[in-house]
Amino acid sequence: MTALDAGLWKARVGKLRDIWHGYLFRPGGAYAIALCRIFLFSYLAIHIIGDTFVYYMAAGGDEYLASVNVANYYPKSIVWALFPSTPPSGWIIDLVRYIAIASTAMAIIGLATRPAMIISTLSCLFLASLIFSWEPQWSHPYNSGLIAAIPFMMGRAGDVLSADALIAKYVLKRPISINRDVYWWPVILGMFGVSTVYFGGFYAKWSTPDFTYDLSWVFSDNLRNSVALPWLIRGQELPWNVDLIVNSPVMWKLAAFGHIATQALPILAVFSLKRPYIRLAEGLVFVAGVFLLKFVMGMWNPSWIILAAFFVDWEFFLHKAGFALRQDSTPLVGENPNARRAVEVFAALFVAMNLVIIVVRYDEWGQHRFYPFSSMNFYSNVAALQPYGKHQFYPFAYGELFVRYPNDVSRKWSCAPGIYSDYAIAFKSGLSPERKLEIQVGAMKAYMSHLHGANGQPITDCPGTGTVATSDMVAVDLFASILHIPAYPEQVRFEVTRRALVSRYESAGDRIVAAAAGEIEWTEGTIRMAVASHGLSVARYDIFFSRNPWTTDDPGPLIPVPGRWDGRFFYMDQDLYDRLEPSWYPVIVRVTETSGHSYDFFGAIVYK
Repeated sequence: MTALDAGLWKARVGKLRDIWHGYLFRPGGAYAIALCRIFLFSYLAIHIIGDTFVYYMAAGGDEYLASVNVANYYPKSIVWALFPSTPPSGWIIDLVRYIAIASTAMAIIGLATRPAMIISTLSCLFLASLIFSWEPQWSHPYNSGLIAAIPFMMGRAGDVLSADALIAKYVLKRPISINRDVYWWPVILGMFGVSTVYFGGFYAKWSTPDFTYDLSWVFSDNLRNSVALPWLIRGQELPWNVDLIVNSPVMWKLAAFGHIATQALPILAVFSLKRPYIRLAEGLVFVAGVFLLKFVMGMWNPSWIILAAFFVDWEFFLHKAGFALRQDSTPLVGENPNARRAVEVFAALFVAMNLVIIVVRYDEWGQHRFYPFSSMNFYSNVAALQPYGKHQFYPFAYGELFVRYPNDVSRKWSCAPGIYSDYAIAFKSGLSPERKLEIQVGAMKAYMSHLHGANGQPITDCPGTGTVATSDMVAVDLFASILHIPAYPEQVRFEVTRRALVSRYESAGDRIVAAAAGEIEWTEGTIRMAVASHGLSVARYDIFFSRNPWTTDDPGPLIPVPGRWDGRFFYMDQDLYDRLEPSWYPVIVRVTETSGHSYDFFGAIVYK
């Protein structure tokens, strides 16, 4: 590189930095950041702290730990940093809850605003991370607010509309100057953070899991299956609007296109800072998405509407409405140049981290712990089989929990906590059967904590589906189930393709039973797998394969696997394995007890 080239490169970098600096640091914004502070921390109070006190941790930290599958501890974010291998004690959870309440209240009223915002954000992040520390991934109700709060917590958000401002003016007699250009960058990054929950969803659906970028999420049977799934999972009747969509290919493809367009638009607000009406319109699209998610999917997060405050140019519209906002005639307050450079670097890294995680779909790598940063790839897989131009059945793996009563009466508990993830251990490779058993048994212990903790009172199931009786229980079965939705034009419903136990509780003997298999091992020319069980009086094990239930809606009878046993290891017949076509084969472990009773458990998946 010549000296001239180096000079041109330096000039271009300098120009880009000037543009970035001018974007982040602009005059005004004291009232905008103050109002966003009130809305943002009100959101954290209502959604995260409210959920922990009403739903998750209402009875305290110790009771919460008793209600989750501690054996499946997989900490995220700040919980991972502080407690990487062992969950925090109950008293620590309770302490963080009350710190979150106090600091968030202080942040809302603007008392000791900057430290209060930092403590509130970190404590709320701890609580939200803990909620999702019992499964490999997470759901996305809290991500947008937490991502917005991470940069926002470092801003000057208490110079007006705060207790700090009142104390400075009337007690200390030193009013805070608001002639500064540092108020905008936390609002900009906060708005970007709020938008990522939609933008990530848009990108994941556009890119597809195979990065084909071909809009197969739109031009397939995907949306028919996707919008039906949550209603079927919850055991609810499809409402009229959903029934209309799933019974018309034109309707579900139009709805799919409108959906991804709605998710793509809010992020554009970061380019509309000088166009308050356009920015407001993009915020209204964000709000519309909240209502549409409820209308079509039955998923209701009304507190997200609070976060639309970031899309409002508050000072512009307050002036328009005739409000006399405080004007500061003092000279522009110069900020520390090093602090400005630190903000520029932090802002660039914050944006880049979000975009990289979204673009590479990092959630799907299986090792993501950087919550709340997320690919936002919920419902982004193409819920259809190829070729997409043909109507086909759609297979779907999920958990099912059945409570059994006398006289062969049973009740499915559709909204059992953790049901969306506790089944997955049955299909997991790379773990010993003993480790899998810990998780399988831990899941049942958590369910029984909920059921026994009800003290004989019924537990409310999904909205509109009644209650689950907790008295006179004979058994509780946790299944890993491969279900399927029949192809259009058949009625949308769940059919069972293959189902087997993960674990089971029996009131007779007050026992939990489970069995598991490790992954296939090739050793000295032999094929073997380890098998283990819990709580069973084993007379014999039998191993079966199932034909791939993800490629056929009728896998037929189980395939007995011949072989021999040597201790805990089953040595598979080589000839049978060689005859199998390349595919996935779920392993069923049939345990026969000395009493003659037998149970079928999902043991593992064999890939050939």
